Amino acid sequence: MNGNERLECLIFHSRPLHFIQYEALKNLKVKRLHFLDGICLHPNEITELAAGIKANHSLVSFSFLGGTRVSNGNDISSIVNALKAHPSLKRLVLCLKSASENGVRGLSDLLKCQNSVLESLTLTGGFTLSSFFAKGTFSNGLAMSKLKHLYLREIFLFPEDVEDMAVGLRKNRSIESLSMKLEASGIRVNLAPIAFALEGNYHIQRLALSGKCSLGQGICGISKLLSSDRCKVKDLHLSGAFLDKPSRIPNFLEIFLNGLKGNQRLESLDLSVNDLSDQEVATIYNEIPTCRSLTNLDLGMNDITAQVVGLFAKVKTPSQLCVLRISSQKFSFFEINDRVCRRLVKLLTTNPRLGDVNFNMGPVEWHHSYQDNGNMKWHHFFPSYITYALHFNNKRVNYIKTKELSRAGRLDLERIQYLLDYNWTGRSLVSHGYADKKVPISLWPKVLERVWKGRTCFWTGREQGTRLECAHSVAYSFLREHLVVVFKSSHENSSNTTASDRGRMIRTRGDVDTTTDPRKRPRVV
Repeated sequence: MNGNERLECLIFHSRPLHFIQYEALKNLKVKRLHFLDGICLHPNEITELAAGIKANHSLVSFSFLGGTRVSNGNDISSIVNALKAHPSLKRLVLCLKSASENGVRGLSDLLKCQNSVLESLTLTGGFTLSSFFAKGTFSNGLAMSKLKHLYLREIFLFPEDVEDMAVGLRKNRSIESLSMKLEASGIRVNLAPIAFALEGNYHIQRLALSGKCSLGQGICGISKLLSSDRCKVKDLHLSGAFLDKPSRIPNFLEIFLNGLKGNQRLESLDLSVNDLSDQEVATIYNEIPTCRSLTNLDLGMNDITAQVVGLFAKVKTPSQLCVLRISSQKFSFFEINDRVCRRLVKLLTTNPRLGDVNFNMGPVEWHHSYQDNGNMKWHHFFPSYITYALHFNNKRVNYIKTKELSRAGRLDLERIQYLLDYNWTGRSLVSHGYADKKVPISLWPKVLERVWKGRTCFWTGREQGTRLECAHSVAYSFLREHLVVVFKSSHENSSNTTASDRGRMIRTRGDVDTTTDPRKRPRVV
């Protein structure tokens, strides 16, 4: 590998061989180096690895999700010391499984990002199950930190750790994305101090407090942050933050909605896994039309039933929602019947942008990655999106068409599928009409953007799917159908176009009510 100057990414997904010399890394142009979970390294190999990455000045992203064969408490510290002042490292994912009970030496210095360009730090691995972080680790590290993204996953924080982190976050002026997914213990962590520390933070854009945690009085801090005109939060994930009912304050929902109402910045809101009832979820949905930038709403895995669709359909004010996730143990895709179909038709007709009603029972993940230009790009997606979204699950749709729905229900289901695709991509195209001989070039980027927006591949994590994924999309079929009409009409000679043909093309324009009727869709001949 010493002579390979084109090698930019190196991934170890199984036990590396002993003859690999990690000191050789300093001579490589490696930009991305990843050790996946399950790798077991000897302490001597850790030392060689630390020396190699410290001397490598081309490294941009480094992930260490393995462990050590013999843990002596200094293994992780040697890696941390090698990376805390790295001149080129931007993204670091560090597993703390093999850290000693006394914590990781140098972690506070790593958080400070002194003399480095580190932007993203992820700490994972169930750390501090028996002891808390060293005193001042977060308060000293985060106070003057240059970090933009901090992600704590599958760890446990003691009350002392939470208070220490709150002190650091209150002084921090650089963090734009903070994600805490606490799942390392059966004990719920009270994150109220952190919520209050962020109430005056007008730099943060993405906030996730999820897992085995509770907000309690901290909902007041979140509400104050959302209600501020200077608030820049775009993505808010509070999955599981209200699940612990004893820790809820009596009017927690009213306090939260006072901050949410009228917010013009928020684009994505996740309130899943909070044991919210039908009426509580409906109360939240009533305020969604006031948030003119909110396009993604996740209310899944709450204590809701099929009645929630009817409560949503009663709201006559249209919203900007593009994706709505509603699922629970009592209500999933398999509970769709004639009544639900009628209500879904009304819901989709009222909301002109709603193109995905998602009944996926899985969790929502939130990921970030570096692009080829070195810039970070965040995206969140629904796992198994292509399988479980209503308008992609053709096998299930065909089953309920023939076994569970009446004739009227089957017609409603066809209209639902058409409305989903029409709202997602078709409205942008139909609004310009098909009778025009020349479609503006400026239109196509907008239409294609609507096709791809939110379509993230579950396997690759890319926001733009492959051709195979696109071919499975009904939206693609819808767009292809109308593209044929557009291009065919553009090549026809105007002198040979009859009055009846013009009448047929004009009828395809129509208004929203007539165009969305599947029986009046234009056919390609």
